[in-house]
Amino acid sequence: MMKRKIEHILILAGLFLAPACGGGKEKCQLTPAEGSLAGYYQVTVTCPDRSFSSTQVPSVKFGENFAVKIQVIDPHAISATVQGVPEPGKVDVSIDTDGSEQILKAAFTYLPAADPVFDRMFAIGASWTMGVQSGSFSPEGQLNGPAAQLARRVGAYFPLPLVKFAVPAPVQVADLIGHCSPEDLVNIKLGGIEEVVSYVSRQNEISLAVIREDPDIQVQNLAIGGAKIHDVIYGGGAMKRIDIAFLENLVYFPRAPLAKIFVTPEVGSQLDLVEAGHPTLIMITDLFANDLAPAVFKDGLADPALATPLDSFRDDTRTLLSRLSATGAEVFVGNLGHPITLPWLKEKIKVLEHEGHTQEIDKMIAEIETMVEQYTGIFAEEASPYSNIHIVDLASAFAEIDGNGLLVGSETLTTRMFGGLISLDGIHPSRTGYALYANLFLESVNTVRGLDLPLVDLAPVLADDPLSPSAIQAAGLDPDLCQ
Repeated sequence: MMKRKIEHILILAGLFLAPACGGGKEKCQLTPAEGSLAGYYQVTVTCPDRSFSSTQVPSVKFGENFAVKIQVIDPHAISATVQGVPEPGKVDVSIDTDGSEQILKAAFTYLPAADPVFDRMFAIGASWTMGVQSGSFSPEGQLNGPAAQLARRVGAYFPLPLVKFAVPAPVQVADLIGHCSPEDLVNIKLGGIEEVVSYVSRQNEISLAVIREDPDIQVQNLAIGGAKIHDVIYGGGAMKRIDIAFLENLVYFPRAPLAKIFVTPEVGSQLDLVEAGHPTLIMITDLFANDLAPAVFKDGLADPALATPLDSFRDDTRTLLSRLSATGAEVFVGNLGHPITLPWLKEKIKVLEHEGHTQEIDKMIAEIETMVEQYTGIFAEEASPYSNIHIVDLASAFAEIDGNGLLVGSETLTTRMFGGLISLDGIHPSRTGYALYANLFLESVNTVRGLDLPLVDLAPVLADDPLSPSAIQAAGLDPDLCQ
């Protein structure tokens, strides 16, 4: 009698404690069932004995991180974009619909990165490291920025501050059809953060979290568009740069109340955060581009007085490099190329010629060259004592391409406007341009670490790039008519 009572109790307990999936008749399949730590690829979950509804899209977690962009494919299947996890191995997958949780035990396997140097990969810097394209911080740009493409190539965990939509809206090819003279191209008008604030103010939650796909993930691409070296160290709020502080909150602290989104968040600066992350590798593509930019990317002729003073630049560089080296990470920093390799400045020179400034142009170019040489010289001097800080020679690579082009598949890419390497704002790279940058960094990592990791294959990247020369022509813009 006692035995029957115990059996009855165990059966009842089983009804309540049995796993939500994996026990009983219900079986779920994941396709694929394994993938790299880098994340940002789709996984399909098919459960024949469960019904999904497009009106009740579940939340899905792979290990410790939520998946994003959940879609109901059919009544028995959903797709989810995973974001990776910090450590390789098997993870549980949980599916939650209105509090009803289903757990798939050890259902997905994350594979290790290509080398231990990528165990804790971080990126800091400015808009190029963020992946800005065509004047916009967009999901497309974030997923195809140089650090993100490198992380995918080597299978490194590299969580992004993925946004739901572009901030602001990017320049489109259609915007430039019939409006692509040099004067048009150097005066492209972009939206501002006011449209973002307007959007946020209309939502139920009044914070920047409504813009992010996953506002709670701890991101490792810490770059902030517009940041100078001083901002990287101390944060934008320290210099009353509200544009920088706004992006810092969007990236690091999106749940900040709307009243505080123009103040550097309490979590700290890019440098503070990368130090706290105990990095094994730090990647920086554009560390001091914005220290020079105000002198060059302006109306009229260049004005060296608007660049960061050399003494301040040296002090900030010394502070930054000392602290970066002290992390013990391998630090890869791109040097500064001549802005003349960028389409925007090429078009600006045409405008200056039209305005009768022919005699001043050579002087302006020489002044810019001098500023670049001074900055890069100071940086090289300050970096030389540190064996774990490595300068990646981006300048020479782009100077070579500026002179000779780059053959990818059947297309020759150039640094001219609509040449395939730079996006429609004439300053930030295209998807293919960022892939090229990823390869230059990966080549440096291979050299430093004695590795032979394969590079990003540029041909398929170009084939899918909406800003390839052939794609731009197909969209109806003929560069030959842009005079």
